[in-house]
Amino acid sequence: MKEFNRQGFLGEDFENALKKKIAIIGLCGGGGHIAQQLMHMGFINIVFVDFDTLDVSNLTRMVLAKLEDVGKLKVDIALRRSLEIQPNNLNKGIAQKWQNCISELKDCEFIFSCMDKLYEREQLEMFCRSNNIPMIDIGMNVFKNENESYSIVGQVFLSLPNNLCMRCFDFFNPKNNPDGEYGQAGPKPQVVFSNGILASNAINSFVKLISKSYGHKAPSVYKTYDSDSDNFVCHPLVEILSRRRCNHYDQ
Repeated sequence: MKEFNRQGFLGEDFENALKKKIAIIGLCGGGGHIAQQLMHMGFINIVFVDFDTLDVSNLTRMVLAKLEDVGKLKVDIALRRSLEIQPNNLNKGIAQKWQNCISELKDCEFIFSCMDKLYEREQLEMFCRSNNIPMIDIGMNVFKNENESYSIVGQVFLSLPNNLCMRCFDFFNPKNNPDGEYGQAGPKPQVVFSNGILASNAINSFVKLISKSYGHKAPSVYKTYDSDSDNFVCHPLVEILSRRRCNHYDQ
């Protein structure tokens, strides 16, 4: 595809990688950013999964949407945008919960998890592990500090076959990662910028995984983001657990 030949530094074989079947579960916040970046890079076989329609409050963070899209299915909005960027694509939208499209997801070579609820993300990781599908999960929360200011924390987690899983880090414990949508951000969360930061970091890790010529170090399995320091760092348990095997899925 001549339109995307600017990606030459990613390797001569990267054009073949653009044909990989990839699923994005959840399209409103981080998922919209991930979808947009994959579209612009030239990926042409993306499965968009989201059962919801666009609410007016979503306009503060769904980068694919316009005001006239309110009331439309989020997957249809994503499909329309993908056709505007790359008309000759194989992208598909499924307006259902991901649990209702298992057969479609089993054929995917990579899945991005962009959901809010911890139990949904735990179920999706279990599905990916049982089908040997690499998954990248992103999420964030907004916290109110004692001085009435606000801070954002987030994470990018790579759940890869034969590697440590999210349960190894006690990820799904609400004490470690609060459940819900954006914590104390309020009813119209202004989190489009922080979702973009997390999504870009997730895409960077994804490209490192599939490109043979980009990056001289493998991406960390678990990175955390702190808005106060404006930094991504490896979770402190990554080094501690590095010599251990996952005892939840890989036996």
